[in-house]
Formats: sequence, structure tokens, C-alpha cells
Amino acid sequence: MDRLLTCFLSGIALLALLTMTCCNRSIDLYSRSYSTVEQQKLAQQFLAGVGTYYYQGSPQEIFLIKEGLKYNPNSASLWREFGAPTIKRGFARASYIYYGKAVDLDPLEWQGWRGYLYLYFYRDYQRALADFNATDTLTPNFIDYPQSTSVDFMRGICYLQLGEYDQALTFFEQHIEAEIGMVGEAYIDSRVFLFEGIAYFKLDKLDQAIKSFNRGLRVHEEKNADLWYWLAKSLMKKGQLSLAATALERAEEMYKRGYFHERSYVEEFYETYPAMIANLQEELVRIESNK
Repeated sequence: MDRLLTCFLSGIALLALLTMTCCNRSIDLYSRSYSTVEQQKLAQQFLAGVGTYYYQGSPQEIFLIKEGLKYNPNSASLWREFGAPTIKRGFARASYIYYGKAVDLDPLEWQGWRGYLYLYFYRDYQRALADFNATDTLTPNFIDYPQSTSVDFMRGICYLQLGEYDQALTFFEQHIEAEIGMVGEAYIDSRVFLFEGIAYFKLDKLDQAIKSFNRGLRVHEEKNADLWYWLAKSLMKKGQLSLAATALERAEEMYKRGYFHERSYVEEFYETYPAMIANLQEELVRIESNK
């Protein structure tokens, strides 16, 4: 009996050994190695699948990115894609790491984009300026447009928010001149004239501010609540109350028609709200009643 049990156990051990050997041979049979070029191509295929099939930040998309990084951990585009949903969901530390990795690997492509995020998502103007300046250094005699936005325009916003209004005006004027040369005045974003006018307003140069706001309204066929609102503020400050009242009426009308600035995920700089228009109207009434 003992001998029979020993033979039985020995048979099981042998069978297990044979099974493991066969499995290992099967694994070896289907495994293959990839050249560096093939690995990079595979990583790009995973990246291409991200935007085509799956929602940004979904488990499926994250799986594809991780698989792509296994083949090419030096893909700046994959690291950047990893960071995109984190920035939109407010995971600051994660987005900083992922975008930082993308910038380290390909600063020419992604440093300006990181500056855009510093500016609009985190209001970190010093870091944004550092990235914009570095991007400008990488591409001399060329104006970069990360996220389809001019680095000159964004540097102007940074200086405007830092209270360095003369420096802001330098970049806004530089941007306007370049845009006129490339596409013409009619295609300049109305925010350029708005922010330029606000810089003049902050410097108490009301005539220049009014000129900027009116220029923006002319170019954009008067369809902009933000420009009308700031024009009203400037006219009120100059004591031109009747004109200010008219401008406020136009601001209210344009807002109701949907002609105002806003931005996805974050608040736009100097975004106008109905309460702001109403408060300025009340202030105007008080001033007129005290005359």
C-alpha cells in the first residue's frame, strides 16, 4: 500500500513538472521582442487609440496610456496625455508631475502648454512667464501659440495680473501688431482689446482705455458685454454719466444675448456677470441723485 501511494505521488509530481514545462514552452512560443523603432510605433498606436475610442480620463484611456508607456517611457505625448484629465479634475500635484515629465522630454512641444496651465488653471503668473519666456527662447524669431494662444498675449495677461501694467501693454501692443500682420485686425480676439483697455484703466489713462474698448467694439460689431461694461466704468470715472448709462444698457443687452467671455473649467479673467452690471447701474443712479 505504501509503495502504491509513493508511485501515485511520484506520478502526480511528474505530471505537474511536464505541465509546467509545456506551459513555459507555450509562453516562449508566443512571446517576441520588439526593436526600439517598433516599440515607439506601438506606443504611438496606443496614443492614437486614446482620443479615438475612449473618453479622456476613463479607465480604458488610462489603461491604453500605461500600455503605451511600457513600450516607450520617453514619449512626451503620452505623459502629457496622462496629465490632461488630472488638470481638468483639479489634481494639481499629479498634473504637475505628468506635464513636467512631458516638458523634460520635449520642451519645444510642451513647455508653452504648461505655461498656459499655470496661467489659466492655477493663476501662477511667475511660473507661467518662466515657461513662456523659455519657449520663446527655444524658437527665436517665431511667435508660439500653445493651446492656440499667443505667448505674447498670455505674457500680457501675466503682467496685467501682477500689476505691471506698462509691461502688459507692451506685450498686448506687440500681439496686436503681429496679428494685424498675419490675419488682419478683424480676426483679433476681443479680449485683447479688453485687457489692453483694462491696463490703461488701471493706470488711470482713461482716454486710452476708452479708445481700446471702442476699438474692440468696432472690430466686433458692438457684440461684447465685457467691452461695454468696462467702457461704462471708464466713462463713469470721467464723469460722462449719460454715455455711461447707455453703455451699461448695451452691456446688459449683449449679456442677455450671450455675447460675453467665459472659459471651460475655470473662470475667465475679468469675466462679467449680471450682478456686476446691476451694481454699476445702482452706483450710477446714486451718483446722479447726489448731483
